Amino acid sequence: EYLAFLLSGEAVTVDPHERLRPWDDERLAAAGLDRRHFPETSVLPGRVVGTVTPEIAAELGFSRHTRVVSGNVDAFAHWIGVDLAQKGRLCNIGGTSEGASLSWTRRIDDPQGRVHNIPSPFGDGVLVGGSMSNGGSVIDWMVRSLYPPGTALGDVMAQIERVPAGSEGLIALPYLLGERTPLHDPDARGVLFGIAPSHGRQHFARAMLEGVSLGLRWIIEILADLGAHTDEIVVTGGTSNSRTWNAIKANVTGKPVLVPEVSASGVLGAAVLARSRNRIARSPPAT
Repeated sequence: EYLAFLLSGEAVTVDPHERLRPWDDERLAAAGLDRRHFPETSVLPGRVVGTVTPEIAAELGFSRHTRVVSGNVDAFAHWIGVDLAQKGRLCNIGGTSEGASLSWTRRIDDPQGRVHNIPSPFGDGVLVGGSMSNGGSVIDWMVRSLYPPGTALGDVMAQIERVPAGSEGLIALPYLLGERTPLHDPDARGVLFGIAPSHGRQHFARAMLEGVSLGLRWIIEILADLGAHTDEIVVTGGTSNSRTWNAIKANVTGKPVLVPEVSASGVLGAAVLARSRNRIARSPPAT
């Protein structure tokens, strides 16, 4: 929204979905926020906000007719980028934190409130799951805390690959930053259980990755208990570039793990939104 404002001079709020408008009058009032501090106009993703200002066009070398198109929330853009419209496909977004969202045809209510439902950006259906607090941050911690300065991530992953599945009995709860889905406990903390003299830092590192993967499996099992099956997992984001971790996720969950050609699926999803709008609206001649 801010970038769109800088590019076009138009201030708008982007609603992620027509059924998900976070800043309507009722919610603003409930939060005690003043409507005057928010843009008067709200738009859905993939809508033309305006055109670049003459100053931006001159500075960046753009045509003055260049459109500025509204984007979306990062997770929504990832879902578009991996085509999360197929029932039974689960998208696992891996960045600093992780996310797990299953494409399903109807709302899945959890009496314990462990998972949530979000309208699908593809129209009908919902995405059921939630965000996990620990992901790539665990890798950062491992490299920073367990290995000498300057150790390459590739060397760490090579050591992890040589450790047998199960980390020779070492179990990790990777809650370095608390945990969201399905615990929703900001005070949860990490645990390494079963440490033996034979364990080295490579065991600790693998156990942490297995712990995050077991968290993913836990969400899949909760969804199964609620009546929703997971047929396959498509990974995206920075951690999807790790063949080692993708293999661990496949082994831990017992599900096929699909790796897209474009790991930055959120950027791809934003490009899809912009391109679909430009195909609909005929561009004026460039000057």
